[in-house]
Amino acid sequence: MLVDIATGTANSIIALGVKDHSLDGNGLDASNRDDTINIATYPVLGYFLPDAITSVSIGGKDYILSANEGDSRDYDGYSEETRVADLVLDPVAFPNATNLQEDAKLGRLKTTIANGDTDGDGDHDVIYSYGARSFSIWDASDGSLVWDSGDDFEQKLAERIPEQFNSNNDDNDSFDSRSDDKGPEPEAITVANYDGRVYALIGLERVGGIMVYDISDPAVPVFVEYVANRNYDVDADSEEAGDLGVEDIEWISAEDSPNGSPLVVTANEVSGTISIWSVGENVVNTAEFSPREINFEFMPNPFHSSLTIGYELIEPHHVSMEVFDMLGRSVQTLTRDMDSVGRYRKQFDLAHLPQGMYQLVVRLDNRISSQKLFKTH
Repeated sequence: MLVDIATGTANSIIALGVKDHSLDGNGLDASNRDDTINIATYPVLGYFLPDAITSVSIGGKDYILSANEGDSRDYDGYSEETRVADLVLDPVAFPNATNLQEDAKLGRLKTTIANGDTDGDGDHDVIYSYGARSFSIWDASDGSLVWDSGDDFEQKLAERIPEQFNSNNDDNDSFDSRSDDKGPEPEAITVANYDGRVYALIGLERVGGIMVYDISDPAVPVFVEYVANRNYDVDADSEEAGDLGVEDIEWISAEDSPNGSPLVVTANEVSGTISIWSVGENVVNTAEFSPREINFEFMPNPFHSSLTIGYELIEPHHVSMEVFDMLGRSVQTLTRDMDSVGRYRKQFDLAHLPQGMYQLVVRLDNRISSQKLFKTH
């Protein structure tokens, strides 16, 4: 809806329309019963249904950004929600209906009974899904679509966390469980102006984490990184599970930051946590590595007075480790070494740190990883 704030007048309502999942680049994983990652195109139209929007001005032009989570009308007195397997599909529109309605294809995908029977003959001529599993950039003047991330979220998750792809936010043993329902569910969105560039930060409600895109050219955004501090090695109800269920995300510029560094703040519904991420020149635009890549061990965690860190190198690397508090302040540099091939085990005295949560940032040459630490009494 376009509103003239000065006069308090609603001038027009602009429908966002639907996304065509039959087009290359707009695929989705539609099944939670195939035990695999299968991002494919299907004859499905997805309602954008953003859960959060924000605005930004780039090059003197105004844009609206949307996080396209999607939601159905599912109440005690009325529910539109059903699955594609339970629809009667029009034989002309869907001559391969039997194949499409298999559980491993579209059968499990949640859809609606409220729309889709375009000719009123009792069967469905169109299949709709909830949400677009993406974020979009819209022209603020007329609501036209400038750019959409397509299936990029699911593609990036498949590359980076294949064993946790489309997981739920309350279960750490839930691979692929949200594929039938809205995938990673982009829930929150904000804009960051940093180092002369404009970034979109999108919080994913189900699998968790933040997608970062450079949108300095709104017509050609560029993926930057996916960051998350969720720990899949413990139960989801453990204090060590990290952030679960990103509900809101805020950017704090360096000028407004209490420590002089830009901060990203997330509020996480399921874990009931608030996290503060510090952003530096070596964070944005820095490639990630997995702690498993060099067999990192952090023992014990939670720790009381000392922390032992073990790792193994199959070739020489510069290894740097630094501990930050939850305001992004560096509280201790553990080591900055050029280590040769071999197995290392180093113990550090951290008894002086107050009780609480910390972030251990590990840099392997020019790549970065992090581990949440818990200091007890």
